[in-house]
Amino acid sequence: MGAQTQSHSPESLIKALNKVATSIGKKTVSRRFFEKETGISERQIYKHFDSWNEFVLAAGLEPLDTTPISESELMEEMYNIFLKEERVTTRQRFERISKFSEKPYRKRWGSWDKTLIAFHHWIEQFHPEFPFINQLNQITDLSKLLNPIENKAGKDSGNKQY
Repeated sequence: MGAQTQSHSPESLIKALNKVATSIGKKTVSRRFFEKETGISERQIYKHFDSWNEFVLAAGLEPLDTTPISESELMEEMYNIFLKEERVTTRQRFERISKFSEKPYRKRWGSWDKTLIAFHHWIEQFHPEFPFINQLNQITDLSKLLNPIENKAGKDSGNKQY
């Protein structure tokens, strides 16, 4: 708790980062892991450093690879996770077991629902034999995603809600 409100110098931040890196035996540490381990917010870091990688380099560690992940790599990861799980998983479950967080998917497609729609199109093109296509069809029913309030009210009821 105190770590988040306490003011840190660049030197104390670097010391904290090196301590975390040493404790896990790695030459690189993610921002998310550092914050979880220390309670030091990224706001405290950005008071002294322009980027996470600048901070990591100042600590004498290796910056994380920031090469953008290709669309095919993201989709192949989803495909493999869903096969391994033997179903289309929830976003939360996917994020726990995937090598990628939800963030690159959200940045590229805007939301988990839109990611699933993009995945559906990708599957149709590259893996039409996908065994969970029926489940994916139900999840990505465009009419449900585009107007969930109207679907709840019933199309024949005449009670459209906006």
